[in-house]
Amino acid sequence: MYGVTHEAQALADVGTLELSPAEWRVTDSAFPVGDPFGLLGFIRQVGDAFEVMKLGHPLERTYYFSFERARASFVTAGPQVVAGLQVAAAAGMPEHGTFGLQVPLTGVAA
Repeated sequence: MYGVTHEAQALADVGTLELSPAEWRVTDSAFPVGDPFGLLGFIRQVGDAFEVMKLGHPLERTYYFSFERARASFVTAGPQVVAGLQVAAAAGMPEHGTFGLQVPLTGVAA
């Protein structure tokens, strides 16, 4: 872990601010606007995937097939998240997209 970080307690608390057409800042709306402790990370669209970078793990990237799944990755895994993933699986959504793909970036040239 690289510093103080947390995850939102509910999906309704995960706010996004569009920085560009393909980049979003992700915050926990339980914190006052502008409070640095409310910053959770960033989402960036890369082709058809959505790349997640969480502040607590800046050298890791996780990829999702939809913006909503990327946004939901900032929520503490609790009963509401697990239930939502079970519903998604029952609806025939691809299992390999449920949790994303983590790619460590250590040793990668910039």
